[in-house]
Amino acid sequence: MTTDTCCQNIERELSCWKGRLDEVAHKFDAVPSIDKYKLTPHIEGIHILLTELDDRINTLRKECPSN
Repeated sequence: MTTDTCCQNIERELSCWKGRLDEVAHKFDAVPSIDKYKLTPHIEGIHILLTELDDRINTLRKECPSN
């Protein structure tokens, strides 16, 4: 497997996971505030994961070889 192919596969996988987590985050965000109180730490954790995934994807796009 070439480096380029590896980078593309990793980017696709991270993007897929980001999409899944994004869906979960939107569902949590749609919950009424009063119900969200107990879930706040979990919701914040998901948002942190989304930010980290964005950072990793952007790093891959910058640092991996391009055609």
